[in-house]
Amino acid sequence: MTTFSFPENPQSTAALFAMWTMLKETMTALRTSGYSIMGLSMRVKYPEISELRPITLFDVDDETIFTYGGGVRHDLLALPRGTLLATMERGRYLEITTAGGGGPLSPLRINYVKVKQLGIVQNNRVAVHSLMMPI
Repeated sequence: MTTFSFPENPQSTAALFAMWTMLKETMTALRTSGYSIMGLSMRVKYPEISELRPITLFDVDDETIFTYGGGVRHDLLALPRGTLLATMERGRYLEITTAGGGGPLSPLRINYVKVKQLGIVQNNRVAVHSLMMPI
């Protein structure tokens, strides 16, 4: 006798293909715009990432990593100082230490690190924002 096990909530082939396409487009866009380390990391972690709901990523560009070792979602600009942002690591949060929208003299900062550019890559599943240095 043979038994079969099926997931409780099977996803349609079309939904899986759309998810795969969006993640692939994100990885390609990152690799061609100076964020190849993040693009490569997403490829390596694809099995874990593909199971997530829409995610937001913060990253530093390749030049910063090698130098120092280490629609666009503008809703981050509206969040007040002290807002905690959940991370993929259970029990770990990022904090908005300077609320955004203050212009060049008061830029958005997360864990005291300046957000360099919002919306490097944006689709229905992933938003990637650039930081001035690693958190």
